[in-house]
Amino acid sequence: PLRWSAFFVAVNLYMVVQLVRDLHPSEFSEEDEALCAESFDPLSRGQFRRLIEAGERVTLPNGATLTVEREVCDRLFFILDGSATMSLNGQHTTTIHRGGFVNTLAAQQELQRHKSMGGVPSYGTIRSRGETRAIVWELQRRRERVGSPRACPPPRTARHAHASYLRGLRPLL
Repeated sequence: PLRWSAFFVAVNLYMVVQLVRDLHPSEFSEEDEALCAESFDPLSRGQFRRLIEAGERVTLPNGATLTVEREVCDRLFFILDGSATMSLNGQHTTTIHRGGFVNTLAAQQELQRHKSMGGVPSYGTIRSRGETRAIVWELQRRRERVGSPRACPPPRTARHAHASYLRGLRPLL
């Protein structure tokens, strides 16, 4: 019994250390600190760190094409600075500003359908407007890292839905 107790204490101590490391990772840059607070508050600081490290920060020139309507795009974008315009059937439909995601619908549909080949087409043509900074995630790498989606409680807001998606969770709707 004493050995089992010592074993369980050791396991619990290990888990406490892991939780503390997840809640208090190394320092963020000023930009990442603001980004975490503004757009990714449902994530723990450790989850946010892993998410940011999984993506690549890019600067897109004016008019760069992010997605093309009815074509598969295997990338997910998050607008850091600048904006992008979306058109459907050649008609301008909306402008996506700082804090907006690009291609989440196609990415979510692909994950929910568990398609490994082919993918799901984008819902519109999206182009950067002016110089635009973004974080880009390759969806294939995300699928390899996260694996199959698992259920979670329904998101409270759109931002929570995006955060749940990025963590690899699928809302129960």
